[in-house]
Amino acid sequence: MHFETRIILKEVFRDQHRPGFIEPFHKVVFEVQSDGIDPLEIGLWVHRSYPDENLIKVGRSFLAGRLTDMVTVASEGAYTPSEVDALWQTVKPVSVL
Repeated sequence: MHFETRIILKEVFRDQHRPGFIEPFHKVVFEVQSDGIDPLEIGLWVHRSYPDENLIKVGRSFLAGRLTDMVTVASEGAYTPSEVDALWQTVKPVSVL
């Protein structure tokens, strides 16, 4: 099972107070959109010392790492795609179309 997923830059908040830090950070906010789930916003802190022209790319790099970690954790004890499909065949509702 694969569903179309889009990652959209929502907003960049510059020079924000990051809890636990003295100096300000930029906060880059992305929206993850995937068919079948509600959109998910994820904000990532990017240090001000990264060059401005690389801010979004660094934010995307941080996002990719976090999403990879989430996949690992979410997959623990989960069904494989073929197991989900097999289970679906036993529980799917009758279509009224």
